[in-house]
Amino acid sequence: MASDESTRRYLMSKIRSTEVELSKMNDLRMSRMKYLEKEQPHVYESVQFFSKPENMARFKGRIHEPMVLHISVTDLTYGRIVERHIGYSELNGFFCEHEDDVEVMLELNKQRNKRVSVTHFEGPTTAPYQRPQPQFNREFMQRWGFKTTMMDLIEGPDYYVAYLCQRFHMERILIGDEQAERMNQEICDGTPIGLFYTDKRSFSFKQSNYTKGKVTLINTVQPARVMTTKINDNEKQSLHEQVSVWRTEEKLEAQVSGRKRKKAELEEAKQTVEDQIRDINARIEYRRNLVGRLEVAKKTLSLLDRERKDLDNLKQITDAAVVQHRMKLLDVAEFVAREMAKAQNQGSKPIIFRRQKNLLHSRMELVQNELEEMQGEVKQLEAKLMVLQPQVEQAAKEAEANKKEAIKESNVHEPPADVVAGELNEKAVEKELLQLIRRQDLIGTVNRNFGRYFTSMGCAGEVQLQKADDENDFAKYGIKILVKFRSSEPLSELGGTKGGTLQSGGERVISTALYILALQELTTVPFRVIDEINQGMDATNEARFFNLLCSLAKGPNTPQYFLLTPKVSEM
Repeated sequence: MASDESTRRYLMSKIRSTEVELSKMNDLRMSRMKYLEKEQPHVYESVQFFSKPENMARFKGRIHEPMVLHISVTDLTYGRIVERHIGYSELNGFFCEHEDDVEVMLELNKQRNKRVSVTHFEGPTTAPYQRPQPQFNREFMQRWGFKTTMMDLIEGPDYYVAYLCQRFHMERILIGDEQAERMNQEICDGTPIGLFYTDKRSFSFKQSNYTKGKVTLINTVQPARVMTTKINDNEKQSLHEQVSVWRTEEKLEAQVSGRKRKKAELEEAKQTVEDQIRDINARIEYRRNLVGRLEVAKKTLSLLDRERKDLDNLKQITDAAVVQHRMKLLDVAEFVAREMAKAQNQGSKPIIFRRQKNLLHSRMELVQNELEEMQGEVKQLEAKLMVLQPQVEQAAKEAEANKKEAIKESNVHEPPADVVAGELNEKAVEKELLQLIRRQDLIGTVNRNFGRYFTSMGCAGEVQLQKADDENDFAKYGIKILVKFRSSEPLSELGGTKGGTLQSGGERVISTALYILALQELTTVPFRVIDEINQGMDATNEARFFNLLCSLAKGPNTPQYFLLTPKVSEM
């Protein structure tokens, strides 16, 4: 991230420095425009006029602005000689690539009353334009004191350079130093050169009409009026392209940096989710192990408890059988005693008496043997119970130990406090839901009884469970009792309004009494006491209620009713 940020800062620095340089170049063009505005107002106005798209649309080919706005010299020392050689008419004139456009532009300028030079030039035949080779080699130039050619001094677009080379043969115009200035006569006599320049003078050689020899003309070149600064359109275009590339790179770097940050955030979120998934899986495994071990412990306790109950039942059966055999033994003893007394009273023979005695003794021995066997079985059962009781206690201890061991052996420790609280809350909700289901069953039973009792009295009634706004807030649940005493009225809440009025006192009393009777089936008692239940009832409702109460009291497995009241109306 730090490397990305440093790269962005470096790119922004390069963009700012290049834009400063471009701004300077634009300032140079502006300075040339100010020159035109002051010195050549017709040219200045024409530049603005032909720069508009609707005016450029009149031409067949491309129109080029005056070259003064686009060319400059590599060495400002020679700006004056470039201006002198090209001339201001060429510098300030427009160029047309299509020949017909020259007449169009001249006509437009005539209509606008503007005097501006217009030249036709189709442009270089090759792209990119290849400048012509110098006419003189380096050895020749060094010998006579020439530094460069005028072609090498010109900077600008290929279109203008090609025109200057074709029009003025710039590759043939040499630029000399002090040595060339001293040797100007030797150059005139010994070389084919017809014209050369130094930094401040021009030297031209012509054939004399009188002496038939060469004449040297030396002129001082006036200081530059335009070529005092540089404008390099190629460099300017290159800088624009470079800035565009750098801006693209800067945007890409910003996008990459942003995506890296986003990736880091996603990786962090992914790690968090994976940690949560591992924690959840660990909790699931913890619960699964715990539930499995607790189920095993429950099954063990259930089997041991069932076996203990079976042994208890078997012991009870055996104890009952022992008691029964003891009773049989007593019956046999009583029978023997009665038979012996009877035999003595009847004077039976001794042999018969002995036979009966032996028979009775054998029966007693048989019963005694069975009794001893059953007592032995009872002792064995008691011994098994004594052994089984420690096993049950040990199984309970092992179940608790299994629970602790499941927690220790699971991949996580005990769940955090908030998880435990959540589990306890879930268990509490489950417990409340179970209680709610049981309550709904009880209320359903009460509603059936309540409705049946009201129907038997020619009325209608319902008992409903009233839920809270928050269905999980079971503490705010309640009972709603709805009654209707006339067929023309809807069911309305007991104690509330119905058609703008309350139920009468007698109607509320009979509703309360029937609700109490509807609750009686939920409990089992030997008797019930009803105290002054008929207070506030009219004779008709009192008779109906007592008839209903009597019908309930006559049913099977019903308690006895005691009615306490200071008065009873005639039925």
